[in-house]
Amino acid sequence: MAKVFISHSSKDKEFVRMLANDITEAGHKVWRDEWEIKVGECIVTGIEKGLSESEYVIIVLSPNSVLSGWVEREWKSAYWSEIHKKKIIVLPVLYKKCEIPQLLRTKKYANFSEKYDVGLNELIESIHTFELNKKEEFSGLNSDKNYRKQTVTDISERFNHILKLMKQWYQDCSVGKLAEIMGLEKWSDLSKYFNGQEEPTFGFMEKFCDYFGVNVNWLKFGDGKPYRSTEYIVLFALNYYERIRELQPKFIYFVKSKSKECETAIVLEIEEYKYIYFPKYYHISSYVGSTGREQIFSFYQLIKKLEHNGFYNKCSGRIVEHKLFVDLITGSVFPGVVCNRYGFNEPWWDDFTDVYHEYPIAKEYEKRHGKEFIYAQRTVRGFLDRNKY
Repeated sequence: MAKVFISHSSKDKEFVRMLANDITEAGHKVWRDEWEIKVGECIVTGIEKGLSESEYVIIVLSPNSVLSGWVEREWKSAYWSEIHKKKIIVLPVLYKKCEIPQLLRTKKYANFSEKYDVGLNELIESIHTFELNKKEEFSGLNSDKNYRKQTVTDISERFNHILKLMKQWYQDCSVGKLAEIMGLEKWSDLSKYFNGQEEPTFGFMEKFCDYFGVNVNWLKFGDGKPYRSTEYIVLFALNYYERIRELQPKFIYFVKSKSKECETAIVLEIEEYKYIYFPKYYHISSYVGSTGREQIFSFYQLIKKLEHNGFYNKCSGRIVEHKLFVDLITGSVFPGVVCNRYGFNEPWWDDFTDVYHEYPIAKEYEKRHGKEFIYAQRTVRGFLDRNKY
């Protein structure tokens, strides 16, 4: 988890709020003035503290920010710290086209000005790469015998933690079963890593993670959570269709939280022991702004496109307690547990697409799914009606 400071103009707050939420969803800690500075606290002191404790400073570039003296002081402080102390990494983000300050022109920026999703994934990938390089550099500096012994022990514990999480659903799961799935010649080819007898190569760990949907940086370095998603973040659910078609999952689960905001995630069962989820979740409720309403419509479009392209029989729904939902989207649990052990198939997603209430069961929708569900249907209906004319 990286500590990130966002330097921006107050006039760009709507964009910055969305950016901060998405970076947080990606597993990092974000410092923003409206989140961190409490009423009565000194603003200057709070910002200086935020800068000093951050590893990355994101500079949101826009016509508003380049004219802001306050933003200029923040990014210049971080810039010189990067040069002299090599402590902070400055990451420019182009929100709207503007005159980029001279000192930042040599740096590649994440471009949000044309497409938000592209810029976001460029930014998240950069943070991920910097974090990985720091981990590998640290490992190289600590290659003595005692350190290596501790590394082997830590990795062994992480292998066993994965087995423990899998057993919450697959009770007959074993090291031997996992070795067989991986195509290894014998049980001991895998058990030696579970028992801490030998240090696995990076290549082997990457292979293990690919087979079972595990976060490779967690297994290698303990970074993040065991099942933290490495899939791209997209603003609108419909844009996940091509990835779903590419992966050809056995099943597609629409998992909704029981919270009042009705957060909803998409989980794919690729193979029996391999699940992945998309890191962006959506609010199927009234707790949204204009972008959120577009996201509700896009979620509807995704379901309809899956239906029209032969995926309907692979789709299933789940409604889970909010804590379990949070564990899912943070990668703390084996996703198969959420999709299979908890709850039964709940076809709320199919009911959701019946926005004109043509199903016989439609009169029960509010009773079964609540007022937020009806709001989401009404939102979709509004988009569809406007597109008719």
